[in-house]
Amino acid sequence: MRCRGGLLTALLLLASAAWPAPSATTILTQYLQRLGRAEYTASEVISERQADGTPIVVRSEVKHKAGRERFAFTKGPGPYRGVVAADDGNRHVVYMPAEKRAYYYPSVASTFEQRRRKELGEAGERFELALLGQETVAGRTTWHLRLTARKQPGPRVDVWIDSQQFVALRQETRVRDQLWRSSVFQQVDFSPNLPANAFAFEAPDGVQQVKVTSEAETARVPTMRFASARELRGRVGVRAMQPKYIPEGFRFDSLLLYPPAPSNPFHRRLAARYVRGTSVLVLNQGAMPPGRGRGGPLPPSEPREVKPNVLFWSKQNLRLLLIGPRDLGADELRRAANSVDWYDT
Repeated sequence: MRCRGGLLTALLLLASAAWPAPSATTILTQYLQRLGRAEYTASEVISERQADGTPIVVRSEVKHKAGRERFAFTKGPGPYRGVVAADDGNRHVVYMPAEKRAYYYPSVASTFEQRRRKELGEAGERFELALLGQETVAGRTTWHLRLTARKQPGPRVDVWIDSQQFVALRQETRVRDQLWRSSVFQQVDFSPNLPANAFAFEAPDGVQQVKVTSEAETARVPTMRFASARELRGRVGVRAMQPKYIPEGFRFDSLLLYPPAPSNPFHRRLAARYVRGTSVLVLNQGAMPPGRGRGGPLPPSEPREVKPNVLFWSKQNLRLLLIGPRDLGADELRRAANSVDWYDT
């Protein structure tokens, strides 16, 4: 019996070696078509950059089933230990214990099919695809795909897709050849039989519940206000860039922190606000690449006017947008932009 099993295994190995590998497009199509449908639990290690562009490493326990998911962050910097992101099919919640807040969004699963079709249609347009071979991740065989943005400078994404379940077991995103984000499953179980209540979340007592009506609102509605960069860093572990040169008559007003993105609690936006009477000068900052790094062009390295009295650029891994009032001269706005740096140490 053992001899027969060995012979069968050898024949299967020979057959698999002779069988032609699917194309990169076929693998990516299978991955996107099955995205979110698999059921599994996993331990995941994520290397990420938070809102101020600084790198962090966290560990999460992952549960996933038919679009419903739950990430519980068990290790990492203080502000991220205990963070939970959960979607039970009815609502999506991001719990930030350091802020004593739970942010509630519409369920991501409700729009999943639409997003998946959009990504499937855009993948070939935005990226060059390449199949680099087979590799083992978490004890399973994967296909290693590389997606390189057609418009450069742009992100390069490496993804290792399980050859049977078509789930991404490892991903790496690089921007300008610098590793920006990586995630890898260290353990994965594709037959966990998860109960329906595995994705439920109830906010602890004393936690403020913040309702966000859409993902777009995370960039429009600030929910926390800080009197200084030192207070911001002390409470939520995030630094804020600020202009050293403040145009005449303006004074610092506050720092505004916006809700985390439901798809990634590390991605959020900050704004430094300065006022002069009714005039307002705002410096927005957010980590690159925006969103999930879909392959769009990156910001210029020097301030560039994109609209009247609006300058856009990147510095030290941050996207920066300086918005001035109509009564502020262009030279004054550019001088303020050129002075932006870290001044909270």
